[in-house]
Amino acid sequence: MTNPSISPDRREQVRAQPRKYEAILDKASASHSSSAKAFLKSLSPEELETLQHIQCLADPIKPDGLSEEGASNLQRAPTEVRQAWDNACSGLDGGEQLSMMTMFMAIAIPGNQSGNAYLDEKTSYSDLVGKILDKFEQSARNSDSSRQDLLDKKIAFLKTFLEKLPA
Repeated sequence: MTNPSISPDRREQVRAQPRKYEAILDKASASHSSSAKAFLKSLSPEELETLQHIQCLADPIKPDGLSEEGASNLQRAPTEVRQAWDNACSGLDGGEQLSMMTMFMAIAIPGNQSGNAYLDEKTSYSDLVGKILDKFEQSARNSDSSRQDLLDKKIAFLKTFLEKLPA
C-alpha cells in the first residue's frame, strides 16, 4: 500500500537513490583518482546531491571543505561487501533497498570507538552486521505488534546480508 500523500515524482526519486549511489560507488572503484577528495571533485552536482541524500547530510557536499578521510568516508565500501549487499538486495525494490540502507547510515555502533558507521579499512563488516542484527533482534523482542512486520523484514535482510558477506 502506498502513501497517497507522497507524490509519484518523490516516490520515484527515493527509489532511484540506491541505483544512483551504486553507480557512484562503481565509478569510485573504477576511478584512477589520486585521492578520495579528487574523486569527489570529479563528480557532477547531481552525483554530489545523491551522496548528500544517501548519507543523510543536511548541507550540500563541498569537496574542498572536506579532509581526505571525510571524502573517503562518503564512498567507502569494499568490493566484496558491495557484492554481498547486491546479493542480499536482489528482489527488493528501490524503496525497500533504501529502507535497508538506513540501518547503516551514521549510526552509533556498540564497541566502535569512533561512535559511528564511518569505519576504517580494518573493520570487520561481518562483526558490524552481527552487532546491528543483535540490536534489531533485541528490539523485536521488546516491540509492540505495530512495528513487528518491519523489524522482521529488517532482521531477515540482515541475516541474508550476513550470510553473503565474506568470512
